[in-house]
Amino acid sequence: YGHKPMYTSHGDEGGHDIDETIRQQLETLFVDNQVDLVIWGHDHFYERTWPVIDSVVQEKGTFGKGGEFAGSHAPIHLIVGTAGRGSYDYSEEQPEWSLYREKSHGLMRFNASMDSMLVEYMRYDGVIGDSFILLNGEAPPAAEEDGGFLPAEGMIFTLMTLLLAARRQQWFLE
Repeated sequence: YGHKPMYTSHGDEGGHDIDETIRQQLETLFVDNQVDLVIWGHDHFYERTWPVIDSVVQEKGTFGKGGEFAGSHAPIHLIVGTAGRGSYDYSEEQPEWSLYREKSHGLMRFNASMDSMLVEYMRYDGVIGDSFILLNGEAPPAAEEDGGFLPAEGMIFTLMTLLLAARRQQWFLE
């Protein structure tokens, strides 16, 4: 989870545009460690990217429509700045790497198992605005080191993010 996003289709006014410094420093780290999902805030709207590296879409999901992803080896970025003040405007044209965007208030809901994770953006009226599934697919072969075992490296970050999100959501719903 981070604050200022690496990818956003918000315009450049007010310094809210993509943080190139963060992208340069973190993107390789995310890709090398097979991070599947990165969650950002800052911009007051919801946006989801395709699996993307250096602004280039890597794949369009199992069915080509962005609903299910397995072993994409590139992170999907979510901007979830959907609380507080009113929504920001988008840039006029939706970038190629941006799959879905919506100006509304809402929250994220995650349902994870050992095989998959359902990710849903739920508007405050209870309607699901966006959803997709991350499948625990084949990862590229990793270099062997000391014979230790590290299960699905990208899933560790994802599970840590889910734990934090679940705690915040539980607190929010109480």
